[in-house]
Amino acid sequence: MRIIEFKLSKTLTIFYLFLSLLFSNMALSSEKNTNYINELNTIESYYWIALEEKGNHKLFSKALNKLNALENKIKKITPASSILLKIRGLKEDIRQQLDMSSDTFFGIFPLSRFFNNNFLTNSIAFGTYELFDDYNVMSSNQGVENLLKTLKEKERKQLDVIFISNPLDYALENEALYLFNQSPQFFVHNQKEVNDAFVKNNLNENDISDFKSGNLNEKHLQSFFKSFDTNDLLLVNIEKNPSFLKDAFYVIKGSYFKPDQLKPIKIYRNMGFSRDRTNLLNPIILLNFSFLLVAIILGFILYRKKTNYNPDKNLQFLSILSLSFIISRLSPYIVIPGLNSIISMPPPETLAILSFWYVIIISIIFLFLPFIFIHGLKLKFKKSDYFQLIFSNSGIIGIVFSFGIISWFMTSFVIYEGSFQNATQFIIPIIIFSLNFYEFGKNIDKSEIKLSTYFIVLLSILFFMSLVSLNYTYIYITSFLLLVNYALSKLMFNKNQSSFSSNKTNNKLIKWIHPHLKKENLLKIKKNTGIKFTFLKTIDETSGRLLIKQSLKDNFLFVEIECHNENSSFDLINQLLEKKFDGTTNQSIEDTIDSITNFIPFSSLLNMAANQSNQETSLDHILEAASLEFFEKLNNQKNVCILISGLNYLDKESFKWLHQIKNYNTNLNINFIFIGTKLLSNLNFNNTLTLEDLVPEDLINFLKQELNSDPILAEKIIEYLNETDDKTTLNDIELIFQNLKRSNSIYLDTKWHLDINKKIEDNILKDEMISLENIINESLQNFPEYKTFLIISACLGYQFNLKVLSDATGLSLIETAKTIEDISIKTGIIENTPNANNKIKFRNRSTLVTLNSIFSLNETLDNIPLIQRTCCFNAAIAIKNYHKGYSNQNERIFNLFEKSGTNNLTYTLDAGLKLSSNLCVLNQFDKANIIIEKCLNYLKHYNSVNKNDLFNQLLIEKYFIELEKSFYNGTIIEKEYLSNIAEKWLEYGNYKNKLIYPIMRTLYNLRDYKGLKSFIKIVKKDPELDKWLVCDIEHYTALIEIQFHKKLDKGKLLLSKCIKSLLNENDNQFLSVKSRVFTTFANHFSSDKKSKDYINESIEIKKQLSDKPGLARSYGSLSRLLFTENPISNETLEATKQWFIINEENKDIFGIIFSRNFLGKIYFNIHKTNQSKVNNLKNSKQQYNENIRLLNNKIDQGSQIQIFTSFADLMEIAKFEKDENTFLDLSSKLYNLLKDFEKIENKFFIDIFKNAFSSKFKNTPYSKQNIKEIFN
Repeated sequence: MRIIEFKLSKTLTIFYLFLSLLFSNMALSSEKNTNYINELNTIESYYWIALEEKGNHKLFSKALNKLNALENKIKKITPASSILLKIRGLKEDIRQQLDMSSDTFFGIFPLSRFFNNNFLTNSIAFGTYELFDDYNVMSSNQGVENLLKTLKEKERKQLDVIFISNPLDYALENEALYLFNQSPQFFVHNQKEVNDAFVKNNLNENDISDFKSGNLNEKHLQSFFKSFDTNDLLLVNIEKNPSFLKDAFYVIKGSYFKPDQLKPIKIYRNMGFSRDRTNLLNPIILLNFSFLLVAIILGFILYRKKTNYNPDKNLQFLSILSLSFIISRLSPYIVIPGLNSIISMPPPETLAILSFWYVIIISIIFLFLPFIFIHGLKLKFKKSDYFQLIFSNSGIIGIVFSFGIISWFMTSFVIYEGSFQNATQFIIPIIIFSLNFYEFGKNIDKSEIKLSTYFIVLLSILFFMSLVSLNYTYIYITSFLLLVNYALSKLMFNKNQSSFSSNKTNNKLIKWIHPHLKKENLLKIKKNTGIKFTFLKTIDETSGRLLIKQSLKDNFLFVEIECHNENSSFDLINQLLEKKFDGTTNQSIEDTIDSITNFIPFSSLLNMAANQSNQETSLDHILEAASLEFFEKLNNQKNVCILISGLNYLDKESFKWLHQIKNYNTNLNINFIFIGTKLLSNLNFNNTLTLEDLVPEDLINFLKQELNSDPILAEKIIEYLNETDDKTTLNDIELIFQNLKRSNSIYLDTKWHLDINKKIEDNILKDEMISLENIINESLQNFPEYKTFLIISACLGYQFNLKVLSDATGLSLIETAKTIEDISIKTGIIENTPNANNKIKFRNRSTLVTLNSIFSLNETLDNIPLIQRTCCFNAAIAIKNYHKGYSNQNERIFNLFEKSGTNNLTYTLDAGLKLSSNLCVLNQFDKANIIIEKCLNYLKHYNSVNKNDLFNQLLIEKYFIELEKSFYNGTIIEKEYLSNIAEKWLEYGNYKNKLIYPIMRTLYNLRDYKGLKSFIKIVKKDPELDKWLVCDIEHYTALIEIQFHKKLDKGKLLLSKCIKSLLNENDNQFLSVKSRVFTTFANHFSSDKKSKDYINESIEIKKQLSDKPGLARSYGSLSRLLFTENPISNETLEATKQWFIINEENKDIFGIIFSRNFLGKIYFNIHKTNQSKVNNLKNSKQQYNENIRLLNNKIDQGSQIQIFTSFADLMEIAKFEKDENTFLDLSSKLYNLLKDFEKIENKFFIDIFKNAFSSKFKNTPYSKQNIKEIFN
């Protein structure tokens, strides 16, 4: 028995030992898994931080290496671990991000993130890299600020806010409390109020501890709702996520609670990151100070060795060196924000190949702007001995500048890398770079620009870009090239400069112009001081300038400006500030620098350094700086007259500056005179003058009296000009008269007579053409081998691409370039040097015209020789192959195929269809129609199996043009014509789907709902419709339900179904339909919360698609929706202004009138709520009066009715002001207009007009019966 007991005891002992070992291993395995998960989460922090840093390629690589190491470690122990799945998922994410960031702006140029690291004006200039504050606080605060932005966008109610943290950190909670407390939307509660809430509700200290640790229960929540007397509670949890040492990663969670609900109804999460670099702050300061000290010492040593060394000015020179270093370090921070307000820094995710230009611009600013600044100081303070120390010491200053530039780079490098470990690799490149800057400065001192100087500029830019890219291979290559350039610099030669002569004007035209100035109040310009705006309306800008200059010639300084490009920001300002007001010109380097520094408003540079995130503020500062510089340039000029022409090309920034400068008070007499046909609105002109067009009788008299022309000759010249030009000016007459003299087409016999054997039209430019033709024919005789080459070149146009010409001629690129060079040298017909767009061009346009004439390229097909036809074909094929997609060369391609002969009709017809489509995109429908008619005519001579198919395609294109034209021009298509197209839709073959949307849109616009319903029924018979077309058909089906059947719920359901189908589709066709559906939904269901978001998304889509008419309609819908919500909000006003601007750009008369009416209503409503500002009422009246002026033009009936409502609104304003006289005057005008107009059937408008005529004035001229009669 004892033996059995002993054996049993032994067995149990072994069993217990086995269980202990088993559970011990399980515990160890669990602990390992937890450690691996923690390590994985820590590595994941690198992924999120790299994303926050806009794609930090280096950090992604670091995270991937750590993941690989962790994966290998786990595989050795537990190959089937579930953690491996998580690791693989994260690895895949990181690989994708690595691939994305490998060729982006920040990926290729990582240090570009520090271009504007001015921590004095921007506390987060270094992004996630924290130099100054506690990095945990900064990370938490960033997450809190992001949460605040989210809440402000998503929530509109006031919320009570309490805070907890994990791990518990009262400092972070209080930081978050402070940030939330800045907004009135949040009512924050501190720890005392939280504890008080627990005490009042009989909860103890353990409950408080549970709550702070995140264990929230119903008792806690009820105590808060009861104590805080609120229905909206936000619990903010500041949670620290795992991260590596010196990194902080916080997730800020906002939980939105309602009473009696334990779970939050909404949860918002935001992240915050920071990387600790505070340990580097003192070393970085020491590093910069060391660079400054070395630069000063080295500069002073070099100065002592110079022949101009002055021991009495040691301290002054040391201070100049210090100032130079400071300028080099700080000037980019002053200029870059101003630059970014004009040309924005590319987004970090932009491809580097599309954003490298920005790095080039910044390189120029860092490298060469300090030279301009320091020499600007020398030139601005010419009488100062101190600043003249810069003279002849630019080489030394160049070294100081180079150290300033390198100090920026080393600072950025150390912050980015987090250590000084690899800094020694840059010692040799720094020395070479400094030597080249020393050479560059010496060349400036000598006022000589050698070839090596240009290489220094180029290589320095490349070197700086290499530093920013941290690509060590490129850094060493550019350093080597800089070293070679420095060694060879003494072998370079000087570059020469050229000067330009000034033009002269002819003042004898004045006496013919002056009698046609109907308002002769030019003398007002001579009187009074201040800034005055005058508008001179004339088609002949040259005559207008001459008239002003002749009338104000005494004691006036004249400055002439011609606007060139409305898309070129600050065009007018730049021209004005670049003018030499004293009339002198210099060509030395110092004068060039002086001109540049004259444009830099030193007094206002600090203003330009405003935070670039607020573009509007920055623009105001720039304009302010320009104004101050403008007045400084005027100096003591008492009377100034600035003549501005080319008003159609006035850029928006300069227009805003004109608004601003008008409000300045000055003792000078400054006159801005705007010459042209476009009256600039909202500029408040002091004078408006009209220079009427000269009538034919005056022009004939001018020829007879001033040019001594025979009456018959004079009449023939004017007759010819009137046939060939809309408006004839005196300059036109003088130019043509001189051409006729040179061509011997006229002879002098007391008066000038036309040669009996010659005609005016054949000899206007014949002298030039004959001369050119003789020269070119002689060249072709001497070098006949170039004939075919020149024919093909002429086919390609005035300027052409080398590759296209190479393909067309069949020559290699080298052979083509050599032939161009030979022709240029031997004949001068083609220019040898490419232009700025890298295109070759003919010597001038007259040369091309002459070649076309010689080679008969402009003749009818019967008169074009075979060689020329073949050349046309080759040229067309070459252009077509080069421009594979949309091209502005399609018209040339079509014309060339036309000239190549009828055996190439397949190409001609294909080109015609492409050209027609392009012309429709440009809204040139008449021209597109001409092309299609030509193609239909060519098709008669076309014999092929696909002839019928081509016919259908051309016919559909013709219908499409007609429908698009009617839509964009607001014209009406005959219902019978439209019905015929719709009914035969199924017969049009493979291309018929192109007509679906235009037909539906046109039927809807005609309010032919039955026709639309019938067409949709026909279209649905096609089982293979694209998805986007199906959605568009459903869209118009919904409109039928809403408008025709008045079934709003059914229409809304159909629209919602469309939106759901389109949400994830992003092709252009889908986007077009989506934007239309969004606009329809918002128009008909404006009270729905989604409507505003739909309209805004529709606007973004229209912008993306460059659909200006659609964009106008979307902005109109947005304006109406906002007006319904709040007619006086700034948002409503800005949206309506944008609607008006787009209508103006589209030249949509109805849209312009409609949007002006809305602007008038908004301004009037604003005035009624705040009458202290008279400008609102003035603006309101101005909108209506601008509309009323359009009644003098030929406009459609819809536009006329809108203008009638302008009268009605002005009558309402008169009633508001109790201005009886104005009311009576407007009533009379509106009554007469309505009486003469066709019957108005729309009750909406009838009610508007009836209300307008109704008033409390005693002398109301029209009774209710009178008003009733005009509508019946």
